[in-house]
Amino acid sequence: MHPLKKILLQPALRNWYFLSMFVALLFAQQQCRGQTFNFQYYTEREGLPSNLVSAICQDSRGYLWIGTKSGLTLYDGAEFTSYSVIHGLPNNWVTALAERTEDPGTMLVGTIAGGLCEYREGRFRQLTHDGNVNHIHVDRAGSAWFIMNDTLFLLRHDVLRSLAVASVYPDHGGIIERTGSSGTAELVIAFGAELMRFRSDGTRLSSVSYKSFGDIYAIEASPADGTLWMTSADGKICRADASGNLLQMYTLPNREPSTLAADNMGVLWLRTVEGLLPIPSDPSLFDPNAKPFSVEDVLPGHWISPFLFDREDNLWVGTWIKGLLKASDRRVIVYPIHGSHGGVVDSSGNFWVTTDSTIVQLTRTDNGIWRKTIHSPRPNLSWEGEPAIDARGRIWLVANQNGKKEYSAFNAVNRTEQNTRLMFSTSMVLPHDIAAWFVDRDNHYWVPVGDSALEIIDVASKSRLRTLRPNDGLAHGGAKVFFQDHSGVVWIGLWNNGLVRCSLTPDVHGTVNFRSFTSKDGLPYEGIRALHEDSRGTLWIGTRHGGLARLDANGRIATVSMTNGLRSNTVWKITSDQQGRIWLITDAGVECVESATLKPLAVQNKLTGQEPLSMGVYRNEFLWLVAPEGISIFEFNRPATALPPPLVHISSVRVNDAPRPMNGIEHLTYDENHCTITYSGLGLRDEHNLRFRYRLLGLDSAWGAPVSQRAITYAALDPGEYAFEVVAITADGVPSAAPARLHFWITPPVYQRWWFLTLAAAVAAVVLWMLYRYRVNRLLELERLRTRIASDLHDDVGTNLGSIIVTSQLLERRTATSLSGNDREQIREIGAVAQNTQEMMRDIVWMLNPSNDHIEDLVLKMKEVAARLLPGQPCEFNVSAAKLSRQTSIDFKRNVFLVFKEALHNTVRHSSATQVIVDLHTENGSFTLQVRDNGNGFDPSVVKRGNGLSNMQRRAAQLKGLVTVESSPGNGTTVRLTIENHAIT
Repeated sequence: MHPLKKILLQPALRNWYFLSMFVALLFAQQQCRGQTFNFQYYTEREGLPSNLVSAICQDSRGYLWIGTKSGLTLYDGAEFTSYSVIHGLPNNWVTALAERTEDPGTMLVGTIAGGLCEYREGRFRQLTHDGNVNHIHVDRAGSAWFIMNDTLFLLRHDVLRSLAVASVYPDHGGIIERTGSSGTAELVIAFGAELMRFRSDGTRLSSVSYKSFGDIYAIEASPADGTLWMTSADGKICRADASGNLLQMYTLPNREPSTLAADNMGVLWLRTVEGLLPIPSDPSLFDPNAKPFSVEDVLPGHWISPFLFDREDNLWVGTWIKGLLKASDRRVIVYPIHGSHGGVVDSSGNFWVTTDSTIVQLTRTDNGIWRKTIHSPRPNLSWEGEPAIDARGRIWLVANQNGKKEYSAFNAVNRTEQNTRLMFSTSMVLPHDIAAWFVDRDNHYWVPVGDSALEIIDVASKSRLRTLRPNDGLAHGGAKVFFQDHSGVVWIGLWNNGLVRCSLTPDVHGTVNFRSFTSKDGLPYEGIRALHEDSRGTLWIGTRHGGLARLDANGRIATVSMTNGLRSNTVWKITSDQQGRIWLITDAGVECVESATLKPLAVQNKLTGQEPLSMGVYRNEFLWLVAPEGISIFEFNRPATALPPPLVHISSVRVNDAPRPMNGIEHLTYDENHCTITYSGLGLRDEHNLRFRYRLLGLDSAWGAPVSQRAITYAALDPGEYAFEVVAITADGVPSAAPARLHFWITPPVYQRWWFLTLAAAVAAVVLWMLYRYRVNRLLELERLRTRIASDLHDDVGTNLGSIIVTSQLLERRTATSLSGNDREQIREIGAVAQNTQEMMRDIVWMLNPSNDHIEDLVLKMKEVAARLLPGQPCEFNVSAAKLSRQTSIDFKRNVFLVFKEALHNTVRHSSATQVIVDLHTENGSFTLQVRDNGNGFDPSVVKRGNGLSNMQRRAAQLKGLVTVESSPGNGTTVRLTIENHAIT
């Protein structure tokens, strides 16, 4: 067993080891680090269980799994979820991770002293006995290959096989999968001091010994040509062909192990103790002694922290005590120089950065690595402010010696390719109270004198050439910034009084032409803080509170500010590239504007949070920024990996505030209608600016506005079918390729279910049918009863009344001589009563008979009665033709008939009329009966109301109608019966 592993397995030695590593870290932090990437740190503060990261893996769903010495952690882009021995992990120190290809999200976890286990849906399952797992690989068929202790194992269909035992105890080892010459999958395994090839079923194909190379620590295939690169535990690196034949061998200067990984651009990277080193696609250009990209970490001997390139080409690096590091864009390179005052780039691409006591030079080597050289040209001086380079290539610095300031110029002299020396050239005195000065291309030194004058001094002779004052046309106000354009014109930005254009002859003694630009000319603000001329000769003006202004050759000014999309109106620095982008330093950091449209552009997110002091673009190759912490270089022309759409998943569901498994919510009961859905988006390049849009089909079909929240609650959902959909959207507006979807039913209560409603409808239909049949039967029975009564009255009572009438007539004739007049009158009265009763009985029989229940039957009966009661008198009937065939109720027929009959009786008894007109009209369910005569008439206010009129009104009230009588003496009488409320249906 390796000594480090023995240390890590013994608690007392482990504590001593960590203490010694902490002391080493403190020492290492004092050393000057080289170039690095713009890393973002994830530590215990962000949620990691430990800052020692020992394994990294991204699963097929996009989640990041991190193994630490304190357990296993899942990162979903928003938070870390950790698992430890409390949750079933056999040992907290996780050393290897791999996903089961056939079951996304199920992880194989290797540990120190705990062997191999499986994590699935929150539970751990032990797969092997105790041991130290160094490496895990899951092949295309789903079989797990892993190295534990000194043995290579294959776990296939839950059957564990031992395939090989290392000749030397392996320190790490590696497993990769590739397609063999026969077209089938092969496993290439670096194990101990051997390189082995296996079929996917575990059959060994070949074995190559690497005794001269030593214990193989890691293996990776080159994306460029497919050759094998391997590292050893004692710091060697070799390249071999597919059969394992050595092609080249190298040795790292520190002789420590290293590991390998390929990025998404096809570049192979080497992780060493010092940092990250790219391996060129041309192996002959590989230099193991080159300075790597630094990773701020202190690694113990014979232990290399893991690193990974994820699906978005983000670089993730595990460290020993610094947590997890991420570099989202490797086009941004950072060179730490603490205490920087500012910087400048010369014509050869060298950076010159001032600190308090030194001048730092950064020179880019042929392999792309920046080499640092520290200069102290005048040790007795301290340096302030930003350096500047004049037209002659001299580097001008502000020096401070015992409170006296001077503007010193140096020439960079290259003695050898690796040795540059700064040689003092000249210096100019600086007044204490000025903020701007510069040396023009004619070797003239411009310096303000107070707030209203400028001195121009010849640098070579140090003699004053001219003083410009307001009487020369110079505007009042102190100078804040100087700039000389391509034509030699000097532009002067004033503190608060706008911009001045100054044109004068090279000898500066001739006529001076001044032109001032103020708010009247279109300047958004008269406090000028930055000036720059782009490649098209356009002047760009940065203001203190008005944003950015563009001055064209015709003197027209256009502006862009916070109202147009800038994040700040204070512009301190301006530069430009040949793609038409204007780069700014504002109070909000780095910003960018399209020169043609003045439209603000998105800025690489790793630049936005900086507060640089200086900025520039070198030969359209890169944008450089100097901040107090050092230099950032953005190689914007170098191709970057195309960003894939973010992944999105539904993480969990809570129903009525209780967690539910994802496959357990297809059908919910009607009272399980309070749902909280949690979702996650996997866009790890800028995960904190990820946004989400969602909708719930069945409730609404429109997508909501993008939000940052990662959970949504729906309360009191109605029963029905629902589908929740959510998409993730990156900060650049790229949405997920497809939404994550969750489908579920909320079943209605029993009384709302289709079968219950169907059954209830069927029962109701049966009940209604039975009620209908009952009513029909009752109506039929009633009609039969009416018919029977009518028949009985007609047959029995009518016969008897007819007998009485006949008998009374016979008796009257037989006793015509024998009885007195009174007796004969009584016999005649009996016959008359019997006859009237017979007529009334006929009316009753007519009313009872169901066959007479139509309006036309009623009209015929009225005509019959009128003919009987008005013998010899004309009676005219006016009947509307509508709805005569409609059926009426017996009450309607009876009451209307009796009202009509009563009206005729009154006409016969009182009116002495010679004509009677009957009007009968039906319309829209209403019924009107009107009886008019031309008789004597009467005065309704004088004549006492009798029983006849009362009876008519009572019968009309039973039908919810109204009887009115209109009459006057000599003008006849009109009786009108009106019935509304759909009397005729």
